Amino acid sequence: MKTTFIKTIVCIAVLVAGVIGSEVKAQNQFVTNDEVTDGVITSRVIYRNEGSLYRHAKYDFAYDELGRMTEKSVSKWNSVRNKWEPHYKMSFSYTDTEIVINYGKWNDKKKDYSKSNERSVYELNESNMPVACVIYKWDKKDSNWSMVNKIYYEGQPIYWTLL
Repeated sequence: MKTTFIKTIVCIAVLVAGVIGSEVKAQNQFVTNDEVTDGVITSRVIYRNEGSLYRHAKYDFAYDELGRMTEKSVSKWNSVRNKWEPHYKMSFSYTDTEIVINYGKWNDKKKDYSKSNERSVYELNESNMPVACVIYKWDKKDSNWSMVNKIYYEGQPIYWTLL
């Protein structure tokens, strides 16, 4: 019994060390460079660190007069064309009771973000904390948003990363 307990503890310690080690390694594979204007990040360039730095992704952010993010555009580096190419964009809108996030992939033929449109609507409580999220996909046939899933956060805080 005591031996099994010790083996279990050692196994857990090895797993935790492996996870921590891989997290540290993953963080070392990328380097970021932020552009800050008036105290907020307006652009972030991600470089792959492979002995030398290589452009990987670029994030551009826009904010409203209250300092809330209204747009996040993501571009990927095309080393053949030697330029940033649009990848996807998220736009954010706010009311007193919800946050709406629209997601669109870049459509190179149309030169806009219309491909694979998705929407998430976060419902807020009186404390301005998300309590539910409704996920929609654009239905081309009906030309309307179609609900895919609704997730309730019963007593569980939710976190999302916008940067």
